[in-house]
Amino acid sequence: MSIFGQTKGTEIEKQIAQLSSGEATGEAMYYALAYIAKEKFGLDDVAKEFIDLGNQETNHGAFYALLNGRYPNKLQEKHHGEVTQAIIDKYAPKEDKENTNKPVYVCSVCGFEYTGDLDKEPDDYKCPICGCAKGVFKKQ
Repeated sequence: MSIFGQTKGTEIEKQIAQLSSGEATGEAMYYALAYIAKEKFGLDDVAKEFIDLGNQETNHGAFYALLNGRYPNKLQEKHHGEVTQAIIDKYAPKEDKENTNKPVYVCSVCGFEYTGDLDKEPDDYKCPICGCAKGVFKKQ
């Protein structure tokens, strides 16, 4: 069962939207702290920790947005997708004929397709596009 839109139109939809907004604020705060740690103090390890925390906030916000069935601004997100696809096309290994028989897992948040045995990835594997945890992938 998909979580998409489960709270849309319910009495808790407004609270879920507020939670999503709060997560976005937290995300921005952690990324700002990462920037300060790295640029002002040269603390790359601290910056990495703050970025990880910001990524976690992003995942939380995405979860709440999915519950409320929110779609982002389609034109802006289309551009993000095009830029991301160009990066993938440039740097991803070229597919070979071996991949045609491998299972495909799709990230339920951003649609990224993982080809191969996702179970062989470590438990902390994250989607390379949106950063969501391995558990959001669904086998096609």
